Amino acid sequence: MKLECSKVCLLNCSPVGTELMKNLVLGGIGSFTLVDKGDVDSCDLGKNFLLTPADLKEGKAKAIASRLNELNPSVAGSFVDEDPVEIIANNSEFFRGFSVVIATQIPLQTVVVLDDICRKEDIVLMVIRSRGFNATMRVSLDEHVVIDPKPEVVAYDLRLSQPWPELWEFARQFDLDSMDDTSLRRVPFVVLLLHAVRDWKVGHGGDPPKGLKDHDEFKCILNAMRRTHDEENFAEALDAVRHIWKPKSMPRHIQRILDDDALDLTQSSPDFWFKISGLVTFLKQNGGAMPLDGNIPDMTCTTDAYITLQRIYRDKAELDAELVREHVQAALKRAGRNEDAITIDDVRSFCKNASQVRVLRWRTFSAEATWQKGCGAELSRHLATNETQLHAAIYVIFRAVDIFLERHGRQPGVCSETDHFDAVQDVVKLKAIADGLLSEIGMSVRVGVLDDLAEEAVRCGGSELHTVASMMGGIGAQEIIKIVTQQYVPCARTLVYDAVKSTIVSLL
Repeated sequence: MKLECSKVCLLNCSPVGTELMKNLVLGGIGSFTLVDKGDVDSCDLGKNFLLTPADLKEGKAKAIASRLNELNPSVAGSFVDEDPVEIIANNSEFFRGFSVVIATQIPLQTVVVLDDICRKEDIVLMVIRSRGFNATMRVSLDEHVVIDPKPEVVAYDLRLSQPWPELWEFARQFDLDSMDDTSLRRVPFVVLLLHAVRDWKVGHGGDPPKGLKDHDEFKCILNAMRRTHDEENFAEALDAVRHIWKPKSMPRHIQRILDDDALDLTQSSPDFWFKISGLVTFLKQNGGAMPLDGNIPDMTCTTDAYITLQRIYRDKAELDAELVREHVQAALKRAGRNEDAITIDDVRSFCKNASQVRVLRWRTFSAEATWQKGCGAELSRHLATNETQLHAAIYVIFRAVDIFLERHGRQPGVCSETDHFDAVQDVVKLKAIADGLLSEIGMSVRVGVLDDLAEEAVRCGGSELHTVASMMGGIGAQEIIKIVTQQYVPCARTLVYDAVKSTIVSLL
């Protein structure tokens, strides 16, 4: 639903921007607006697959908007035949109302201004650029919360190290000694583990197993309960013994969230931080144990036993969610907000994913442009590391091209109406700018790969390759969908792509 309501603005209908927008339109965004002052020329036909010879001399934004509308008629599309740079400089109100702004082939100096506009309006900004065989991409916004990161490996919280009364009562209903072999094979492994813990405590003064040092001995008790030694449920129990001594600790990223300054709540604080406040109180009152999510894995057992066990876990999860909501309501009241501003459904969904939530923040483009907040030191480290040196050098060249454009009014390797170019001199100028950037971040060691990249930057003359645009357009669309839907974890750094080696590295 969030994706269907999103309003996306594309600045410059470059090949990479068009590819990215095509993917978003097919994905089902709500609407889009294309901003480009240029007309379609013969060069565009060779690098932008949405354009045809019939579009020559037509407005580029108009022609591409028409093609995008054909791909998905349910997405509302519009275009503006104006220069994006002029809009950024003179009409910041234009961006109000957009969910996402995608800036392509726009120099860093202009991006700094756009970033400030988008942050004030709480708009997601994506800056993506492509030159020759290389490309960069970065997102910028103040804060992004990932509610459902959808981890590849699901970590079930069975809470067997701190079982609650209803779970114990369920386990006691199974008299394992009196069962026949067939019935024993159909006992849930959760029950087997709890019975094994009970037997362990008898021989260890009432103390439960205490981690890996008791691992082998506990497994011996579990194996002694078997009869034919080929029972699948016992095999599942042996694979899950870690749940018996799993500590009631929280993940490190959750601890960082709980220590965040944003927990100094005000009336204007986002709902997310009121939920976190409720979680903090819940943890204090429950010995540090996270709210139960209520999920259990598949297991070998009878259908009735599984359904009953599933209900026990879900009832416990519902009880935890209700407790968290009470604390959330108290926090809302203290901040002067309506206690019912956050519904039980919202809290229930939050608790289900509480151990997985993420909070991401991006440094501003202004800080990046002036090498603040550790940006320069981090780039120096990447330039001094063999594995990341090439991609860090590509980033430096992209920065150098921006400065070259600002000084000479044209891209290196491209002549303008007032300034003809000499390829050799352009390479020399670009290298000098790159060396100056290295000096700004305190690097005195020469980075040899910059020479080759400077020559390549002049040779390509600012051209874009469709294959590179297609690759980055796919990645960019995925990142935007992650952010808009608050599902999966987006990249909080600058991605640098090298098509020659088919590698991509995240920097800064």
